[in-house]
Order: sequence, then structure tokens, then C-alpha cells
Amino acid sequence: LNNTDGVIAATTGLHVGGTALDNTRGVLQADMLRLDAASLLNQQGTVSAGTDLTARISGDLTNAGLLYAGRNQQLTVGGLLSNTGSIASVNNTTISAGKVTSSGLLGAGVKADGSLGTAGDLTINADGVLQASGQNLAAGSAVLTGEAIDLSGSQTGAANIGITARSGDVLTNKAVISASNVLAITTNANNGQSLINNQGQLVGGQLQLNVANLNNASGEIVQTGTGDTVITTGKLDNTAGRIAANSANLALNATVLTNVNGKLEHAGAGIL
Repeated sequence: LNNTDGVIAATTGLHVGGTALDNTRGVLQADMLRLDAASLLNQQGTVSAGTDLTARISGDLTNAGLLYAGRNQQLTVGGLLSNTGSIASVNNTTISAGKVTSSGLLGAGVKADGSLGTAGDLTINADGVLQASGQNLAAGSAVLTGEAIDLSGSQTGAANIGITARSGDVLTNKAVISASNVLAITTNANNGQSLINNQGQLVGGQLQLNVANLNNASGEIVQTGTGDTVITTGKLDNTAGRIAANSANLALNATVLTNVNGKLEHAGAGIL
């Protein structure tokens, strides 16, 4: 189906199917919208649902436009999800893909004017690498899972953030990752995995870092809340970095610690 510069709209429900769906500069719009295709190209196009948007793409989905749902959005992509545009919903956004590459917006709880609401969860699961260097925002929780996770250069924010790499590294170089409540990062399935936060900022009301190795060279890891902080790792490189906690107690478990020109700060009432 070629909808280049075209408009396909329905007042209530719309189901669009096809081998290859090309929506370049096109508009697909309905109160409830469902897409089933082998591939989707949304180059400067708009795919919009007043309530729920559901897309099942067996191959690749390329978005350089807008995919937006007034309630919930669910994308199932068998191949590569490439996003340089915006993928968002007012409530929950759920993405499952073979691989994810995004330099645009991936959002949940995003109002039509672009501001964040009070609820909405962002869930992204990639069979392969999940790379998201743009804005990754949720009013509620953001749960990011992949073989490896690369959030370098991104702005990632939510009330709660959970990041899990099944077998590779988690990269947050030059990124700002901020959770007002819990920031949890897990990359410890094997001894070769690492959380690499060179010149990045990891901020959470509470930190839960379970990583095989931690590289925080020139980076910042900060807990703002008062709950106990636990960082469990193997090799910890905090060269010129800063790890700071306001928690009652800070437990830092590392087999090897390098802290040349680094700072380990504990402002809580308990022990370090």
C-alpha cells in the first residue's frame, strides 16, 4: 500500500494491511487504528489514533515522522525499529522489536502538546541491541531490556527506570539518566558485562546497581533519596568520577576499586 502524500482516515476504527506500507508524508488516522504489514515506512508522515494504536510489522519499521496514540500504543516489529521522529502515547507505549535504533522521542504519558502527564509506562524489549540516543521519557515507569543497551548521549527520564542487558554492556556515556524514585540497572549475567558511564550522569531517588563491572570515569552517580543504596560490582573504575549518596547507608561492594582523582561521598546518617 502506497499512501505517499495521501490521507486515509476513519471516524471510529481503521485496519490497514499490506505487504509494504509506505506512508511518506501521508496521514493514517482513526479513533482506533491497527496496522498489519511486512514493513512500514513513515517518512515525515503521521500515524495517529484517538485511543489505541496497534502495529504488527513482520519486517522493519522506519519512522521519521509521528506515531501517536491518545491512549495506548503497542508496536511489534520483527526486524529493525529505526526512529528519528516521535513515537509516543498519552498512556502506555509498549515496543517489542528485533533491534531498536532511535535518535528521536520514545515516550509514554506524553500529552498532545508534548508535555508529560502524571501516568504512562514505557516498555521496550529488543531481541538484539537497544540503542536510544534521543529522548526516552515516561511519566510513570520506563523498562528497557535488550541483549545490550546503549543510551549514550540520551536524555532518559521517568519516575522509575529499569535497565537490563541480558548479555552485553549498558552504555550511558554522556547521557543523563534520571529517575525521581528508583533507578535500577542490571548487567551481571556474565563476568564480562559492564555498566560504562563515561562522562554520564545517573541520578535516582534510590539506586539499585547490579553490574559485573562499573566504569564511571569522569561520570556522576548520585542518589537523592534517603533509602539505603547498594552498588554491587566487580571492577569499579571511578577515575575522576563521583559517586554520591544521601542514603542512610551506602553499601559499595567491589572486588577491585580504582578511585584516582575520584570522589566517594556519603551524606547520610548511617555508614559507608
